[in-house]
Amino acid sequence: MDSKVLAKSGSKRKRDYRYLSLLGASLFSISLMQLNATTVHADTTAASQATVVKSQVASSNAASEATTSSVANSAAVSATSSANVQAAAAMADSVTASSAASSAAANDSSAASSTVANTSSTASAAATAASSAATGSQAASSATSSAATTANDTTTSTDYDSATPIIDNSKAVVPDTSQKLSSTYTFIPKFNGSGTTTVSVIGAERETAKANTISASLVGATKGQVGFKYTNVGYDADGNSMDLNIIFTDWGRLSELGDAYLETYTNMIYSNFPGAGWVDVKYQFVRSGTETPENVSGLMTLTDIDGSQTVSMTDSQWANIDNVYIPQSGDPLTGQTDNWLRYTENNGYMTITSPSTNSPSDAEYAMLTFTYTNQSSLTFRYSDGHDMDTPTKMTVWGG
Repeated sequence: MDSKVLAKSGSKRKRDYRYLSLLGASLFSISLMQLNATTVHADTTAASQATVVKSQVASSNAASEATTSSVANSAAVSATSSANVQAAAAMADSVTASSAASSAAANDSSAASSTVANTSSTASAAATAASSAATGSQAASSATSSAATTANDTTTSTDYDSATPIIDNSKAVVPDTSQKLSSTYTFIPKFNGSGTTTVSVIGAERETAKANTISASLVGATKGQVGFKYTNVGYDADGNSMDLNIIFTDWGRLSELGDAYLETYTNMIYSNFPGAGWVDVKYQFVRSGTETPENVSGLMTLTDIDGSQTVSMTDSQWANIDNVYIPQSGDPLTGQTDNWLRYTENNGYMTITSPSTNSPSDAEYAMLTFTYTNQSSLTFRYSDGHDMDTPTKMTVWGG
């Protein structure tokens, strides 16, 4: 049943939640689908869209290994251990000297006075050593914390090995064939979802000879005022046609090999950002024919998250996510049926991370779906997973 009909009829019918026919657009694409009781309708089949996108997309770069954290941790332990040994030795000297002072005092008061003085000096040295130990421990702790932050920077790389499996998150749901998705989630944007979709550039358009694409340059662009507009992508709960604005609000680690730019296709909702190491993206939902944001309830699927790439959300955005549905399939890393995505929470962000290995565009173990209620926009930070020392290439990747 079409979502428009469903919204107008007020039907309480539930929808099958299936993943086998999800779009396989490369990297962080929104899987733009229309669900009903028996099938998944998409702009193209998974195979055909994967072919289209994969022909456009260069292979992802393997991310550098996150060794900084382990090195700093080792240094921290070594520094703390050394300082503690010094302090213990000094304390032992103090106790020994004190005992000697007591013995000498019983025989000669003059000698006792001298020994007590020496004891005081030794005790002072012990206190100094203990203070040094504490300082060393604090420095070690600071180094460890700094390394952890570096290894889990939302704009660079995140340590996959130390992250928690996404399936263990309190919002995670593993769907099965009997799983039903509430009819509350009516807004599922897709190309030509509520009429004929047209695509235009927000900001200054960049010339491109690439077929079926339009483009905008990031060099010299104003943050928050560049992106793409897609008209007639779906309906709200009242049957009103909706448009989608994809707005880029921040970016960084731009390539020195060429001018970073944005591009999207004129026949699907998908954008690339070659030459950018990370971007902040706002998916804004507006009533068709206006620029008025409107709250909708729906879902968004991200696919093909691999090659150390990350998807981050601020804590406030994550709080407005209802659930994250986790499909599972044969994971080549574990040899098990699972989902290889993991997550960390730090510095005000929830970050979903992937291993350095690449995945097929339709691999269910490398995708997930968010559901949300009464939101006028969703914001994400996408990173290619490379660290600051790795030059950004003009590799085509996107979301």
